Amino acid sequence: IFCSDHWANPGAAIPHDDIVNSFRIPIFIYDPADNKKNVMTHTVSQLDIMNTVLAYAGIKDSITSYGYSLLDIPADNNRIVFTKISNAVYEAINEAYVLGFNADEGKALYCYQYTTDPGRKNDLLSAKNSTADSLQKNIKAFLQAATRHYRNEGIK
Repeated sequence: IFCSDHWANPGAAIPHDDIVNSFRIPIFIYDPADNKKNVMTHTVSQLDIMNTVLAYAGIKDSITSYGYSLLDIPADNNRIVFTKISNAVYEAINEAYVLGFNADEGKALYCYQYTTDPGRKNDLLSAKNSTADSLQKNIKAFLQAATRHYRNEGIK
């Protein structure tokens, strides 16, 4: 498994000036037993690496994880992945949208359709948008589950 670190642009005038591309990283998995080439271009997470390694190893034990095996994710998946921008700000990213969320304040900061609005000029939070609502619900659920998990609440 070869995995790069996040892209960075230290000369950028605005920190995190590219709120999606700065989190893109290449992951390359080589399986000498499998000659098939498979390129995934849909949204996945670094959290998927552990699950993928366990799947290759044939381990089927139940574990607490926020990732998925890349062997099991369908190509048409419109998955949401979560990133951390700062101590309080997280992002929910799917195939076309990014939503910024301030966990300390419990509110969404922005939502853009980054595939059609790369300059981020049309913030979708200003109008009713079902995708923004869905991303906000998903990031709240993720943060709530992760908080309970890290505090060892409800884990049996």
